[in-house]
Amino acid sequence: MKKIFVLIIIPLFMCSYQSIAQKATLGVSGELGFPLGDFGNAVGTGAGGIATIGFYTSPNVMLNFKTGYLSFSGNDLSATYENYSLNISSGWGVVPFVFGAKIFCNAEPPRFYCSAEFGMYALSVSATASLTGGDYSFSGSGSTSETDFGVAPGVGVQFHTSEINNIDLHLNYTHVITEESSADWLGLGVGFNFGI
Repeated sequence: MKKIFVLIIIPLFMCSYQSIAQKATLGVSGELGFPLGDFGNAVGTGAGGIATIGFYTSPNVMLNFKTGYLSFSGNDLSATYENYSLNISSGWGVVPFVFGAKIFCNAEPPRFYCSAEFGMYALSVSATASLTGGDYSFSGSGSTSETDFGVAPGVGVQFHTSEINNIDLHLNYTHVITEESSADWLGLGVGFNFGI
């Protein structure tokens, strides 16, 4: 009886595992960030990479978690007075830890979707300043960081390269609520998702 039970349970377990595995995906993407508003006055265009893991709860709904790193170059500042010159350069980094969902609009590829994500964003900024003039020279650097809540609605389209793999093009708007104001940017990404 035990042998019969084992012979029944093992195939059922394997079938369940294969079904779940076919619904799970891993994704990697390259991202560009175009800052907006006050954030756009402080930084230039950003770039980075994102890793995503997703799970289909139904054929048209995917839940996902993503993280990665985006780097924004700060706008350099400089000023001169008589023989003195001041230069300040900065750089910003963003690490998202967000959960979200994709709702697909159609079953056949290419598959268009709307997405919504929310979670925490670790923001960091580092700056270097130098002051020179005559026989005087001074330089220093500093950094600070904070973690804030943010949301990111978006749209995208997936082009299937096989039954379980696809190329993903997406556009999203990220709004992070910071202590002073907010950090906002448009994100444009191209990624590859593969079934696991």
